[in-house]
Amino acid sequence: MASRWVCVVSLWCALAVALLGCASDGAGGDSPGPANGEVAFEGKIEPLGALAYDSGYLPALSPIQVRFAASGAGALIVAARGRAAGAGLEPVAASGKLSVDLSVRAKASLKIALPGLSFEGPIEGAPDIDIAIKNAVSFDPFLVGASPAAVDAKMAPTEVARIPLAGGLSAIPGAKGDLVVTASADLKASYVGVCAELADGIAQSTGRVSLGGTVTLEPRVEISLPFVGDKTLEAFPITIALPRVDAPLDLGSRDVASGKAVASGPCTGGVTSGDGGSGDDGATARQDGGAPSGDTTATRPDQRVLPSFDVTSDYNHDVTSPASDATVDQPQPPCALGTPDHCGGCNDKCPGIDNVASARTCSGGVCGLTCRGDSYDVNGSAADGCETLDIDARYDSAQNARDLGNTDDCSGPKNVAMLLASDDRPHDSTPAQRTTAAKWLKLHITDSPYLSCILHPKITVDLSSAPSSATFKVTATYRCDHGTNQYSDSATGNGGSSLVVRPGTYCGGVLGSGDDSGTLTLEIRKTSSGGHSAKPLWVKIEQ
Repeated sequence: MASRWVCVVSLWCALAVALLGCASDGAGGDSPGPANGEVAFEGKIEPLGALAYDSGYLPALSPIQVRFAASGAGALIVAARGRAAGAGLEPVAASGKLSVDLSVRAKASLKIALPGLSFEGPIEGAPDIDIAIKNAVSFDPFLVGASPAAVDAKMAPTEVARIPLAGGLSAIPGAKGDLVVTASADLKASYVGVCAELADGIAQSTGRVSLGGTVTLEPRVEISLPFVGDKTLEAFPITIALPRVDAPLDLGSRDVASGKAVASGPCTGGVTSGDGGSGDDGATARQDGGAPSGDTTATRPDQRVLPSFDVTSDYNHDVTSPASDATVDQPQPPCALGTPDHCGGCNDKCPGIDNVASARTCSGGVCGLTCRGDSYDVNGSAADGCETLDIDARYDSAQNARDLGNTDDCSGPKNVAMLLASDDRPHDSTPAQRTTAAKWLKLHITDSPYLSCILHPKITVDLSSAPSSATFKVTATYRCDHGTNQYSDSATGNGGSSLVVRPGTYCGGVLGSGDDSGTLTLEIRKTSSGGHSAKPLWVKIEQ
């Protein structure tokens, strides 16, 4: 097995789990019946199975570029225990457990384009970079009508790989150095119960899970090349957005007497597929009040049917009128008109997702979607909600400019990625409309004493990832450390192009003999609604 760099996020909470001496594990088979009528429920999803990320070679304007191809694996698991209590199902205290066991695996490639030297491809012999995200929390089942159980896993930036380049670049004999990778992670997951029922000796528990987060890789290349010397690609972030999940989860149906798994339970109206309603309309038993075909028992109002999990599915279903069924002897209450589930009428369900990023709305019989926090609906589709998280949201003013630290006029260029997220949706916080956007960054430049180094910064903003219908303005301001001199330069253009600005830097002295050290502040502003993009803009600062 190939060696791998592994970094683990582990924030385990204390778990109080009831130990069952002779109880079934809920997996079925020929195991003896459970003790004290207890049954075990468990359900899981594999949310990262579809992750196939490719950053491409970055930064776009650099002679040294890094590329990451990433995949995901692992599962989110929910487990709980209950016991028969008269005609109902009673939870076993503290037996619930929400577990996250995920991993993101990345493979690094390198591209070098320097006079007389070129290389592009994987680094020979380089191990995969594994970032494992593990977390668990206990809860009291079954969380129906209660606050969700939540897992929050964060990892501060940590060096996870130092890959030697000596011998790894076949096209450049004699190359030496390292690719150093720092990683951080931020993931949130939650589970809330929907149904926990016991009927005719069969118990079932269902709920809903949500998950979202990011993994950020920051590569830095330190390399020594023949006839060229030492070169450095400063660290820059590449953020991998993990697939967002907001989906139903069935923890299974069990025979209380034996503990064995059965095909269906009371939460699904006694059917193994479909919705348990009056027809193939996508409605739940609670929504249409119907009974499954051939079933002479009406579905109870407190039961809900959940479709099977598919991370690519759009869980939006039209709600049709209940069928005329003589077995339904208790009419359902009228629908709540004017709500997202019954907006223009009882059969009018608004598309979209209700989660930490977005909320469906209904106003005057018209459906809408509101984005929450720093989430944006960049692709304009309600089906996946506000799918883009603005990881650079905090750099939205000159006072909160992203600080790139200090450099000098003899150092190499700085390459930075900035995300200017925008959309056409209303937002739940100020500003409510975000069709335009702006981000700031700053860099202090020290005027070195070497006459061979000239302090005259050139800033290039690559807009190739932005739609051509959007317009931008870039403004660079240079303020001297000594004296009151301040200079600025600006440029405007459309997405798909590059903008270059070169502010003055003279701070005093004769024939350049003075100290021209100062602070460069850069504002990148999207000035028209135009189109929207979830891809970052690249900034190159040459001192």
